[in-house]
Amino acid sequence: MTAKHLISALAALLVLAACVCAVSASTFKVNDVSLANYNEQKDIALSLDSAPAGVSGYYVTFTIDPPIAKIVGVKYPADWIDPMFVTNSAGPNNPFNVFMEVADVKNGIRASPATDIYLGSVTVQGVSPGTAHITVHADQVDDEYGNAINPPDGTGSITVATPPGSIQVTSIPPGAEIYVNDVDRHLTTTPGNNIVNDLIPGYYSVKVTLPGYVDSVQPAVLVISGETTQVPFTLGTAGTASVTSVPAGASILIDGVLQQDVVTNHDFTNIVPGPHTIQVNLKDYYPKSLKKTVYASKTTVYTFSLTKIPPNEIELGPPWGTIDVDSTPPGAQVYIDGVAVAGMETPGWTNIEAKPHTVYVTLKDHVTPDPQTVDVIKGETYYLKFPLVKITNVPVKVKIVPRTLNLASNGVFVAFITLPSSYKAADVDAKSVICEGAPALRLVRVKWLPQIFVAIFSREKLVNVKPGEDVKFTVTGTINKNGQPVQFSGSDSIKVMSKKVTTKDEYEDAMTWSDTKILSKG
Repeated sequence: MTAKHLISALAALLVLAACVCAVSASTFKVNDVSLANYNEQKDIALSLDSAPAGVSGYYVTFTIDPPIAKIVGVKYPADWIDPMFVTNSAGPNNPFNVFMEVADVKNGIRASPATDIYLGSVTVQGVSPGTAHITVHADQVDDEYGNAINPPDGTGSITVATPPGSIQVTSIPPGAEIYVNDVDRHLTTTPGNNIVNDLIPGYYSVKVTLPGYVDSVQPAVLVISGETTQVPFTLGTAGTASVTSVPAGASILIDGVLQQDVVTNHDFTNIVPGPHTIQVNLKDYYPKSLKKTVYASKTTVYTFSLTKIPPNEIELGPPWGTIDVDSTPPGAQVYIDGVAVAGMETPGWTNIEAKPHTVYVTLKDHVTPDPQTVDVIKGETYYLKFPLVKITNVPVKVKIVPRTLNLASNGVFVAFITLPSSYKAADVDAKSVICEGAPALRLVRVKWLPQIFVAIFSREKLVNVKPGEDVKFTVTGTINKNGQPVQFSGSDSIKVMSKKVTTKDEYEDAMTWSDTKILSKG
């Protein structure tokens, strides 16, 4: 070999070596991506920084790990691909790892060497918050001559942010102040001013307050990223507990909870309706407590007359006892020594002077039980229970005559009442019989009809009865059954008119009729 040929061969080898070095120096470039929320989508571009001999096609694998975002699409360079020569595995069954395969059949890459070669992109969508690695692995990348290009794995990162959530607070009625984790947000439940924004996802305590209504709390409201959580409230009408003591200045406990920075005399609004025990404490005085029922939209007065502790007699205890009163069913008004204890319903209790006391309770539609007498000793608690018997409501048959009643006429109307076979008309309390607000003027009872009686009523005494074709009249009253009062009721419907007439109504003189004549009208 001549020197000239040797030099030419060495030059060719150097060129080849340079080409090999250039090919092996090719690297993937992957752009980093940040997603603001789970629904946002973005494209991640894939490119090759250089290709000394161009690119004829490639087969690469694109992976996201951990799977905080899914691959929802793949794009290729439109100027150098043919759809017939494109394949990928992007889809619902493989959302975090896809392969991309394409051939440059249109000769989109003509430059040789080529730089910053756009190979395509994948479209990703957030799944969960966090940061993940992106890896692009070259299974096969060929230059224009079919030679393999072996770029190392390309890497990037993807971040999916956790967007804040919000809550929309509503109330019936509206206008309540909104607190989140006991912090006043200076918002109300009035529409248009009731959304609390920029909350980190998680659980929150939400409270609303409105004067005259009970404070309401939902202790575990879940805020979801990127969503608005609805938090509805229906506010209950509150009651007021007015606590007074003589002397004033005593600390106050409601149901065992000390009311901070509050002393007697003080009114507590926004009290949940129901029974509440209030205790007052004042230095050098015996403590006192009282259990009463607080009603919605009303004020219940707790009054305490405090007794000073005598010198050197602290160990003797307060000079009173306690009466604890209950009933079945509850809710009965408590009377002590013939006086109703204001606001005290069963179950309830009170401190009381150490001496004999008489206690009884009353409850609507129930028989008042016999009173109980207790000799109260100081320091002792006496438990009194009253089983209450509900007054039975017995259905009866009622027939009203006349069948057309003219309110413009003077006189009376008559009701024929038939009792069940186990009851007797003779046991009906005449003063208790009423029809639509009109008390009975007279009852007609005969021995040969023991379950039937007739009640005569004045038309002028009817309350809120108006003309109509089918007007309902209800008769109520009380029967004495085995020494206990039993209620009865029954109804009938008749035509009612109000029309002036010149002729005398047949029933104008019914009060003067004989029992036989009255019974004949039934």
